Amino acid sequence: MWVWAAAALVAAGLPLCGCGGGGDEGVPGGGPGTGIVVVRVTDVAGALLAGATVTVRQQSAVTGSDGIAVLTGVPAGATTVSAALAGYVTGVEPIVVVGGSSFTLSFPLERAGATVTIPTTATTPQPVTDQRADGLNATVFLQPSNFVTTAGQPVQGPVQVSVTTFPITDAGADAIPGLNLGIAPGATAPEPLTTYGAVSISATDAAGNPVDLDLAQTVMIVVPMAANVDPGLPTLGVWLLDPNTGFNTEVGTATRDASVTPVVYRAQLTGLRSRGRPPLPFQYSWVTFRLAKRTRPTAHWQ
Repeated sequence: MWVWAAAALVAAGLPLCGCGGGGDEGVPGGGPGTGIVVVRVTDVAGALLAGATVTVRQQSAVTGSDGIAVLTGVPAGATTVSAALAGYVTGVEPIVVVGGSSFTLSFPLERAGATVTIPTTATTPQPVTDQRADGLNATVFLQPSNFVTTAGQPVQGPVQVSVTTFPITDAGADAIPGLNLGIAPGATAPEPLTTYGAVSISATDAAGNPVDLDLAQTVMIVVPMAANVDPGLPTLGVWLLDPNTGFNTEVGTATRDASVTPVVYRAQLTGLRSRGRPPLPFQYSWVTFRLAKRTRPTAHWQ
């Protein structure tokens, strides 16, 4: 994975950690087999965020009043970095750490969207809609059976669901978790995507404990398009973020619906792979779907 992850980052125009350019000259590099990762966390307007937990390879540091966290002795190689702060969508990006070097990464976070309680008695999918002032609000249809505990067991009691919309018209587009790269079915390497919108979903049980979205169950999503962003295409691919890699996997198709304002793309995703991911070095309870088309053919990366 390290070889194509590094190649994908370079081809996407992103420097490797420790390759200069965005490096922080004021931070000495790590040893030959380790590097230093300096992360600056802000909101989408650029305001510094203190108290965010930044994690790389099971090492964590908390941002100070300057919004910066420094992690030293990070083993070299491809990995992911996450930034988490209560009230915001947890960000995650792939990076490649270069031994003996340091690099500064800016990390914008989007405020978490509207939260709705799905009662235990719900037997049909319930709409959970974001409440942005601009009216560009994604909706997700869910019911209690869509959720499992982190141990994979059914959730007992009501579920609090948060839905966050990422329109491409504002600065929040830069805060969509993961890179604008995806792995199509049958491909082994990521390719660039053109993204037109995204939605992130997170949930907790009645006690506030994170619960997982069971991707083996049917999930229905509706994502709005801003007028100047709407591609006018009959369909767009639906891409699911893999927080282990920071890349996206194509999992379905969304269909354009111009009978409503704003125009939306609707997708019913059935029988996706269950979460079933390897243990993450950080707590990540968000599920992010990105609506996008491929920018270039997969063969470009192989």
